[in-house]
Amino acid sequence: RPYLRYKWLLLGVALLPLSLTFSFWAASGLENSLYAFLILLSVYFLLREEAAENATRAVLPIGSALSLVLVGMTRPDGLVYALAGLGFKVLALGLRIAGKQTERKALRMNFIRLLAWLGIFGLGYGLFRAWHYWYFAAWWPNPIYAKAGWYGTDLARVWFEPNGWVYLRSYFRNFAAVGILPALLLGGLASLRGPQRIFPLFALAALALPLYTPDWMLNFRFVFPFIPFEVALLALAADQILAWLENIRPLLHRLRINQQDIPPTAISLQPLKRGEVSLAFLAAGLAIWFGISAARFAW
Repeated sequence: RPYLRYKWLLLGVALLPLSLTFSFWAASGLENSLYAFLILLSVYFLLREEAAENATRAVLPIGSALSLVLVGMTRPDGLVYALAGLGFKVLALGLRIAGKQTERKALRMNFIRLLAWLGIFGLGYGLFRAWHYWYFAAWWPNPIYAKAGWYGTDLARVWFEPNGWVYLRSYFRNFAAVGILPALLLGGLASLRGPQRIFPLFALAALALPLYTPDWMLNFRFVFPFIPFEVALLALAADQILAWLENIRPLLHRLRINQQDIPPTAISLQPLKRGEVSLAFLAAGLAIWFGISAARFAW
């Protein structure tokens, strides 16, 4: 089964231009479009490399490593996406080891490819940083020093100062995104079953910068890289809901009226599996949460 059904890919393509933040900053003339393109390109290569490793094909992880080097060269906070890519690869390797379905030789090759990925990224990004220091006599671009951010260099203050949280809350409130928070959560849970888990990982990485140092420009510029992954999570949620709807008909067949042994008005249910009951409670809870969120936003 593909990572996403084609119909939901078309939905994602249709939803992206409807986002004011995405449309505005994609046409702004700044580095936003290039930055988002390189991030999505690295995700594409990471998924291709994961598919190749699942098929036990020998593929060097050059594409994703070099793409993430370019992400880090475009903006200093691009290192966060490199950490997300590393987390994706380490998690995939850990799941293979825990599943015990891969031969030792294949696991050894996967580990070697992970080290190769780290080497390619470390060499490429390290050379760029060394050149930057040699040419500018500074490790980081000038804005890093000129704009220390709301929190300075103390990362621990992120959890105790409200500015980043207020910035993100304003985005979700101003763009009617409060109502889709349950769908984002559902999409994140649905993504845990396969390589789609890369979407919530990169979505969290995209929220790291606005949480650390909110931007003063209009239309939430620092949220711009988050929006493609937001749409991907919505598509995953829609795909999961469609799968549940497709399973309703078999569940309805479990309802049967036994007219021979009990009165015609009595309805007996075949025992439902524990998983089906859990899914029913989850769906009901998400529906209630969505309704409350939408009502609060409308109010």
